[in-house]
Amino acid sequence: MYPGKFRVILVTLLALALGGCLSSKRPLFSEATAVAALGEGGRYQTFEATDSGSYKREEKMTVRRTGRIYEFTDSRGVATSVSFFALIDGRFAGQVVSGSGEYAYVMVRKEGSAVYLHAADCDKQDKPKLAALGVEFSGRQCLLDKVSDPQALFAALQFGTPTSKMEPIGGGRRSRQ
Repeated sequence: MYPGKFRVILVTLLALALGGCLSSKRPLFSEATAVAALGEGGRYQTFEATDSGSYKREEKMTVRRTGRIYEFTDSRGVATSVSFFALIDGRFAGQVVSGSGEYAYVMVRKEGSAVYLHAADCDKQDKPKLAALGVEFSGRQCLLDKVSDPQALFAALQFGTPTSKMEPIGGGRRSRQ
């Protein structure tokens, strides 16, 4: 894992573990195709998955939608921009903009009002299959800058169990899909 990157994303984006992460220097998805996966936003409690299969309470986040992009703001006021893109079976790709302007990616799945986040461990992927889609590999990272079909990429990726989840606090707003 990348401890510095892990902690920044953990705190500023939904307690998400990005070990073996997916990243790019340019956005894979066009903002024009982003969807309102979390409705207008709201307040959320985040939880980190534990080795025992339970969830440990983490930070509270405020999520606000502006146009097609969400701003996730932690308790210290640090904001992270995230946009969501529809995938098959009601899932979403989350495109996260880091403070350095790079992008990280997760798969998001909703069950009722709970939102589950799944990271793809680059070490556990079918590398020849991903390379055919334009993925390059550097250490434990999958570099996505040469990917031309992000939908095909997300269909080919293997996602494990959720790394984190978030739940609305006090009547969080329902999503419009």
